[in-house]
Amino acid sequence: MIKRLPSVDIGLLATFAMNVYLIWSYLKTPAFIDTIILLFYVQSVLIGVFNVLDIFTLTKTTGDSPIKSSKGCTGLFFMVHYGAFHLVYLFFLPTIINIKNIDWHFALLTFYILLSTCIINFIQDKWRNRTEAVNVGAMFFMPYARVIPMHLTILAPKFFNISAPVVFLILKTLADILTYTIYKRAVFKPIPPAKHA
Repeated sequence: MIKRLPSVDIGLLATFAMNVYLIWSYLKTPAFIDTIILLFYVQSVLIGVFNVLDIFTLTKTTGDSPIKSSKGCTGLFFMVHYGAFHLVYLFFLPTIINIKNIDWHFALLTFYILLSTCIINFIQDKWRNRTEAVNVGAMFFMPYARVIPMHLTILAPKFFNISAPVVFLILKTLADILTYTIYKRAVFKPIPPAKHA
């Protein structure tokens, strides 16, 4: 009997590989960390914007609360709360990174790639939501995994005497993997077929 080979999650592998590349780039050129942190911030903002749009445009959800009465409040609360975090981080950014070290060509190219990815994922999510229900709680909390690296990058060096880039790169990798895993396993749920009387 032939055993089936375990399936490989290409998306998770690509996420991990990208983070390994960024860590390698930092080790090769330490000043590159400023570009990485800026892009992480931009990506977090994009994820937040598209998450709000996703919540407001949901058609099928899991849970007891009817979607028409919950998605507006959920989306608005997320927008204010998550947005407040990133507004504060915007003021902290100049104290964390050196603008002169930013590779603007790489940053601009990566921004367009991130934006395109967000748009494609949004369209795919709307298509999936036609036949699959969404766990609004998982969708709400998923982006917050990205708040932790920014928090500790600001606080850890002062409190624990740890290198900020090392803290950030490790936590960024964990946050990317966690966000991807939650998205794949917890956000979308198949809708069970209706029972006929």
